[in-house]
Amino acid sequence: MNYKRIVIQAATAALLFFGIKLILEKSTSQETLVREGLTALVFGLAYGVYLVVRSRWGRKKE
Repeated sequence: MNYKRIVIQAATAALLFFGIKLILEKSTSQETLVREGLTALVFGLAYGVYLVVRSRWGRKKE
């Protein structure tokens, strides 16, 4: 898997995470946006690292 695809997948996952968290929070204050944005950023980075590790050392297709 190339890195461009991994970045797109991680960014999409972070945006979905951010959107869902805002819907569940039912608040759009600046403090909430910043807090949930940082949480989504950390989630996206962690998911991106997971995708890189999985693609590099994961199960090889035969």
